[in-house]
Amino acid sequence: MNLKSVRHSKSGYRFFLFTIFVTIGALVGSVYFTFASFYKIAKTDAISIGEKAIYESTEKLNNFLLNGLDVLTVTSETVEYMMRKNESVSEIERYLVYESELYKKSVSGTFTGIYGYLDDNYIDGTNWEPDADYDPKTRNWYTGAMLTLGKATIIPPYIDAQTGKIIISVAKMLYDWSVLALDIQLDELIDYMRNINSDGYSFIIDRSGMIVACSPNKKIKLGENLLEERKDLTSPKNAFAKNLVRAIFVRNDQPTKSDSLVLDGEKCFVFSQQVQNDWFVVAVVSESDLFAKIRLNLIRNIGLSILILLVVCYFCTTSLVHRRKANKNAEIAEATAAELRSFQESLNDTIEEQKLLIKNQTKELLTFQSNVIEGVAQLIESRDGSTGEHVKNTKKYVLMIANHLYENHLYPELINERFIEMIGNAAILHDVGKIHIEDRILRKQGKLSDEEYEIMKTHSIKGGDIIDKIFGSSNDEYLVRITHEILKHHHERWDGTGYPSKLSGTDIPLSSRIMAIADVYDALISERAYKEAYPKDKVIRIMNEGKGTQFDPHLLEIFLDIIMENTETTI
Repeated sequence: MNLKSVRHSKSGYRFFLFTIFVTIGALVGSVYFTFASFYKIAKTDAISIGEKAIYESTEKLNNFLLNGLDVLTVTSETVEYMMRKNESVSEIERYLVYESELYKKSVSGTFTGIYGYLDDNYIDGTNWEPDADYDPKTRNWYTGAMLTLGKATIIPPYIDAQTGKIIISVAKMLYDWSVLALDIQLDELIDYMRNINSDGYSFIIDRSGMIVACSPNKKIKLGENLLEERKDLTSPKNAFAKNLVRAIFVRNDQPTKSDSLVLDGEKCFVFSQQVQNDWFVVAVVSESDLFAKIRLNLIRNIGLSILILLVVCYFCTTSLVHRRKANKNAEIAEATAAELRSFQESLNDTIEEQKLLIKNQTKELLTFQSNVIEGVAQLIESRDGSTGEHVKNTKKYVLMIANHLYENHLYPELINERFIEMIGNAAILHDVGKIHIEDRILRKQGKLSDEEYEIMKTHSIKGGDIIDKIFGSSNDEYLVRITHEILKHHHERWDGTGYPSKLSGTDIPLSSRIMAIADVYDALISERAYKEAYPKDKVIRIMNEGKGTQFDPHLLEIFLDIIMENTETTI
């Protein structure tokens, strides 16, 4: 071999090494960027899901407590009426016994009974006879009611004189300074806490620092006060309580909040949501538990990538040494090129696998969120006597109209595949604002009074506010806009006499006009607690009477044509 060949061989060897190092560096950089992006997105989604879970659990808890307030309010109004009619204390007590049994069966088994102090007499709906030294005026339910001057209030946990267990009460002072109260056992609240957070622990705390309810754990106890003064201010327990309370009460006007902080030497996430003004629902989960599955998946994929790198490097190096010894520079170059192509294909396959993994996990998160939203919507619909079929039916009708408009190229500047997807998902949430409407109005069998109707109308504004809270920080402005339009404006009328904004004509968003038709049609064709299902021909006649006054005439004609064509369905 001459000197020129040797130099050419060394030059080719250096070029090969340079190519290997550059390719490996590119692969490492690509894998690092892909995994770093995935980890960041997955962490953000995990925190977002935690915040939404605590918000939904808080709304469920708020509804449970509102039931207690409603029960006591309705009962106290009846008792005050009986007192003004000069009915005897024994007659009132019989009424309380009846109501206590009724509420325990029909509302909640955790409502133990209604009792009170009337006309210097203690009466009890459970027929409990207290000891001779029992003084109602010294009990928490009595003193707490006196502080609110006629407003039903929730009394913080205390020891029940009858059972010796820790309970909460709802109490109300009557017009003559008498007091009625309803005891609520903590069993159902503790069940709420267990279901909120499977990876950590959850609890309810009031502004005084007292633990109202909690899931079983070693960190805090039921009835403990995290704000009470301790002698050893440097103790680990005091530092734990101090950090935890700061994360809960320093809220910066955020309704739902998550904080990352160190508790007992461990990094944790604290999710909290305010309920009933003075209560906070809190879930604490360690960062290692919250992101454990994400990190495990990440480590597995990084390990696989490193293994691929090592195998590629081994074969490349082995092949290079073999061919260099044989002085076959041309064969070395050809083999190296083939190995680099194989390496590149392996790299591309690895990157595509990571993309597919991220796509599938994102799809699973979206499916989970969609199921949660539909479940919450069905739960809300059930409060006013409707079934879960209402949200499914209205989504079906909305998609009928939207698909027809898309297929016939109507409103092309507004309607596309993205619009159809968004309006279908938003339709199931159109009455989510009813969660803020009291049961006595929502479930009333007869016609609502003017005052009750005005309260009922606020559900459209409340629904818009809820969507702003849930999706306010979302980067998908299109999703937020479509959902907000449907929730707030689906009761607007074409002639401008609807609510809440009295929009008319095409000033009403297209999505809201479509939702209005679907909502009214299903309300008429379906059975309700206050009405029977109307025949299809009667429903179509009623809908036609609203053409050009209540409904967009063009959209109504399209919908009724679709209905008449679907003779095989019950729509």
